[in-house]
Amino acid sequence: MKFLKISLIGIAALLASYLLCCSLGISKFKTSKSIVINATPEQVFSEINDYKKWPAWSPWAKRDQNMENIYTGNPGEVGHKNTWKSKSEGSGSQEIVEIRNNEYTKAKLVFTDWDGETFTEFILKPEGENTSVTWTMEGSEFPFMARGFIFLMGGNKMIEKDYEEGLNNLKALVEAKPKVASIAYEIVDVPEIIYVGLRMKINASKVDSTLFASSYAKIGTAIGNKTEVTGMPFSIGH
Repeated sequence: MKFLKISLIGIAALLASYLLCCSLGISKFKTSKSIVINATPEQVFSEINDYKKWPAWSPWAKRDQNMENIYTGNPGEVGHKNTWKSKSEGSGSQEIVEIRNNEYTKAKLVFTDWDGETFTEFILKPEGENTSVTWTMEGSEFPFMARGFIFLMGGNKMIEKDYEEGLNNLKALVEAKPKVASIAYEIVDVPEIIYVGLRMKINASKVDSTLFASSYAKIGTAIGNKTEVTGMPFSIGH
């Protein structure tokens, strides 16, 4: 009887301790981490919006080199999805649900062994020649009794550590790539004119000086000598 009494007291103490952990635990995963990358938003965005590129910088993919991934949908578009299986990192899926080119992505995360939906965001903002990248995550509410387990596991700290590692990996990856010179554009107003042109569809690799020469020659033959030419020849590409 004494042993039973001690056991019951011990169980009650453990239960009380766990309930205390539940009351102290977070109600849901929520984190936001930022980093500045020495690259353009376009260069950073190209690594984020294509899930096939994630294994090169994702902390979870680096921890499990045998992770199985199935990619569907078009990169950079709503509906692009990665479904993964991992013995050490868990299994689930991630799907883009909102996207603004070179600025923002929002994805829905669904874990096989966890109920509810989690949403992540990437927010990109240019800072001079650099890009500020913020990676956020917010999950659904945890049941009260699950909060004690999350508290004992470290709560948001374990997610924040992965996010920091992922952003540092992304920074190293992007900054190691050769910098692509940006193209300067100038918008100018021109007076209204009438022009004669030759429209064609052609592979960009075929565009050279001989193409322009032959095209201008054809146009010149078409208009003949009866039409006054008031400007230099030009081309428009789309």
